[in-house]
Amino acid sequence: MRRALTLFCILLVSVQVCCAQYDKDVFSFRGRAALQDGKYARAIENFNVVARLDTADYWNFFFRGIAKYNLGDIRGAQQDFDTSVRLDPVFTNGYHYRAITLSRFGKYDEALEDLERAIGLRPGFTGPLTTMERLSYSISPRNAALMPVQRLSSTPTAQSTRYGPLARE
Repeated sequence: MRRALTLFCILLVSVQVCCAQYDKDVFSFRGRAALQDGKYARAIENFNVVARLDTADYWNFFFRGIAKYNLGDIRGAQQDFDTSVRLDPVFTNGYHYRAITLSRFGKYDEALEDLERAIGLRPGFTGPLTTMERLSYSISPRNAALMPVQRLSSTPTAQSTRYGPLARE
């Protein structure tokens, strides 16, 4: 009886240890810490584990995209930003960073559309505005000052959702 109880306790502890190794939050935390420390390959490894455990975590794909971008894998970063936007269509950061990757491939119109969408979703967020100004300058330095104003004036009115304002199609 004592032997069976000891064996059961050992089995229970080993199951808990194995499950703890695949806790999504632990790997997500490790990935974000590695990303902050500039250890992008390690961050990607941790975010890959999270992606296998939870395929609906748009933040995970977003952070993995940042790590890939910093390692020079622009195509992989764009795919991760695409996934984050597909999982949450009102995710402002996903549109913003996807626009940055699109501009690296010379897809300026698509990049400007994503920036407009990000601005429409969160009007007070200055990141997409700054990126739009830089992108506008790289397209045409002469029209750089006017382009963001022209695009914003043609942006549809916003509709409020539980995530914040949502631009009408």
